[in-house]
Amino acid sequence: MKLFISKFHGWLALWLMAALFVTGNTAAAAADKITINVNGQSVSFPDMQPTRVEGRVLVPLRQVLEAMGAEVKWNNKSQSAVATLNQSTVEIMLDSRYIQASNGTDSSQVVQLDIPAILLEGRTMIPLRASGELLGFSVSWDEATLTADLKSGGPSSEPALSFPHYPLQGDIKQLHEEELDAFFLTNSVRERHKAGIPLGLHVELSQVAREKSKDMSDKDYFDHSSPTYGSPFDMMKSFGISFNAAGENIAMGYPTPEEVVTGWEHSPGHLSNIVSENFAYIGVGYIEGSNVFWTQMFTD
Repeated sequence: MKLFISKFHGWLALWLMAALFVTGNTAAAAADKITINVNGQSVSFPDMQPTRVEGRVLVPLRQVLEAMGAEVKWNNKSQSAVATLNQSTVEIMLDSRYIQASNGTDSSQVVQLDIPAILLEGRTMIPLRASGELLGFSVSWDEATLTADLKSGGPSSEPALSFPHYPLQGDIKQLHEEELDAFFLTNSVRERHKAGIPLGLHVELSQVAREKSKDMSDKDYFDHSSPTYGSPFDMMKSFGISFNAAGENIAMGYPTPEEVVTGWEHSPGHLSNIVSENFAYIGVGYIEGSNVFWTQMFTD
């Protein structure tokens, strides 16, 4: 059994300029009429027209998904829509940049968009390209005519995604947006350091990691050894997580996912866990209480 731990106290670290992008004006841009064609047929928008937000085309959720042939169900409690077409299922959450997708097998993916689905004038608006690609459609855009063409690749086609996406175990609705942000940033670190295949996101392990962060906040300590659960490895086992190799990174005092992942990347002990080829999955847990606590748990 291989065990790896590394901790990090970020309270005295330098303030790091680590933002991934600069957010622009989120107001919908006034523009000429945008045309959407699905398999050569123009989609009608009787109430709300497609529009641009931060340079991306957003379209009314139900009209476009149903024009692609998908069955659409809206969950008011979770503020999410589930679209099913052939073997593909996509769950889109309002005000989130993250989408859960499945191709009908046991494998799922978590997908990161560059702009979330939003509520605009009472209508749920979704990113056009992601919506098409996730259901197996190719998406082309003609800027001169403001026309998007979506073409089906057929019932057995695999989606070709333009967006970052990684293996997923569990339901991402159980996670905080900050935890999802930190997960994608962590895989970006692996990519920069040429660490091999990306880590998959393990939701149950993330909930254990969040409990570790909560325990540190509630019990006012900062250490791998918990007065409640013992070592990280004992804690994982007590929550039913099995592994041959496991590791943990912790941090305190970093207010944003960008800053904590940058701090971990610049600490050799933490970086060794992040880029280790012994690990296949990660859980990320975030708690903001008397301080901000972060935990990464890794398993094979």
